[in-house]
Amino acid sequence: MTNLARWSLAFTVAVGVVLAAGAALRAYARRAPKPSRLMRADPTTLSSRAAARLRAARQRGLDIPRRRLGGVVLALAIGAGLTFTPVLPGRFVVALLVAVGLVVVGALAELGRVQLGSVVFAPVVAGVITYAGGIRAHPTDGSLLDFLATVLWIAALATAFRGFGDTPGLTAGLGATIALGLFALSGFAEQSLIATMSAALGGACLGFLAYNLRPASLFPGRSGGMLVGFVLAICTIEVEVPIAAPGHLAVPAILLAIPLLDLGMVAVGRIHHGCPLAKHRGDHLTHRLEAGGMKLDVAIGLLIFLQFAMSVVAVFVGRGVLPEPIGLGIAAFVVVVMAFITARQLVYTDATEVRALLWIGGAGLVLLIVASVPAVLAGIEAREMLDDGRQVAEAAVEAARNGEPDQAAAKFAEAAEQFDRARSQLGGPLVTAGLLVPVLSPNLEAARELSDAGVDLARAGERLTKPVDPERLRVRGGQVSLEEVRKITPSLSEAATLLADTRERVDGIETDYLLPPVRDALDEVGRELSR
Repeated sequence: MTNLARWSLAFTVAVGVVLAAGAALRAYARRAPKPSRLMRADPTTLSSRAAARLRAARQRGLDIPRRRLGGVVLALAIGAGLTFTPVLPGRFVVALLVAVGLVVVGALAELGRVQLGSVVFAPVVAGVITYAGGIRAHPTDGSLLDFLATVLWIAALATAFRGFGDTPGLTAGLGATIALGLFALSGFAEQSLIATMSAALGGACLGFLAYNLRPASLFPGRSGGMLVGFVLAICTIEVEVPIAAPGHLAVPAILLAIPLLDLGMVAVGRIHHGCPLAKHRGDHLTHRLEAGGMKLDVAIGLLIFLQFAMSVVAVFVGRGVLPEPIGLGIAAFVVVVMAFITARQLVYTDATEVRALLWIGGAGLVLLIVASVPAVLAGIEAREMLDDGRQVAEAAVEAARNGEPDQAAAKFAEAAEQFDRARSQLGGPLVTAGLLVPVLSPNLEAARELSDAGVDLARAGERLTKPVDPERLRVRGGQVSLEEVRKITPSLSEAATLLADTRERVDGIETDYLLPPVRDALDEVGRELSR
């Protein structure tokens, strides 16, 4: 089966499944009490289960919970589309199981079976499990920062789309347009798995619009919003673009500009006005545009159109047609204009302005400085130690070449001590906090890698030169003592293996985020290892 046929089937089957499953869910929801009748009912005249449902509906101000189980329909459609994937790596199996878990948690929350707090923390837990399963973003080349970036990216997108669940057509419309961009990026790059997943997601979202456009009979709800955001997060992490780091980060930022803008506006607005972050409020972009006098349908259409435009720009940037700065400039212009328009609207009429953002920003700056200063000071001291160790190691090599094994062994031991001091300097608990600082983190890890390599090589040089007696290895009468050769052969083999392993470790260090002094030191070590 060709890729084009596979992608077409994934899209078509997803559309068919969502239409069939949506009809079944709508029929199931119609068997529940009418919303108006339920909302006017007297709890004392209802059964305990109906009374609990009434209280939950009144508390949230929402429709019958059954109509908000659209996430189950979307999950079935996406799963059906993914059956056309020939190979599903283990990390994607874990991710799909996590997606099912998010749908279950969201659906149970809609039915009032679990606390709403579970929905707030579910995306974070999903990010941790997904990272452990093998799907990982690499924005900074720092393992700890990459873990945090992966978890925050997944949690942010799942949370952003969860907030769209009440607005007719918005979750499915944005999901379909973003999936279109992902499909173009992965399809051109022959990434069959991501293209199939994007096609399935796009088909599911597009088909769901049949029930979700005004007047909507079904809603994605929390389960559907978290599912769409989670799948998009996974796809943007895994899709590969022919752009060197850190420019490749521009593509997902542009592709998801509108959901990220909405999330940022909601978070900043609630913090600024002292409102709980997790509590549902009417402060999303659609609410803000409505407050400015725009009709809801027009506001939804505007956001979907802008997202489509961002998807096109992201594809052009990801394929190298448009330079990253220009693409980011276009996205920044759209974001700034939308932020300026929507930030002025009054949507927090029951809240008072606070200075929480000022405190949070100040605390973040202080923490950044506190985490950076010890690492920077330690790096300056460690650099001197690494330079001293390198000079002593070069002297040891020269002594070994001159047939002075005792002096070479002593020099190698001295070099190992210098490298070990540098390693201890860079491994302190206060210095480790620098791994949380962008840009500083990869430089700190590279310096640690260099000090470890220095210790290993110096110790190996010491072990190699100690048993060598140059006099016994000299050629006498056209012969050399094979017994002496046999004695040093294990040490030579060990040294050769260690050199190869160390060179591989050093070559594996990413240099995109390294500062010039660290990059220069790394290049010099690479040249010396080659010699």
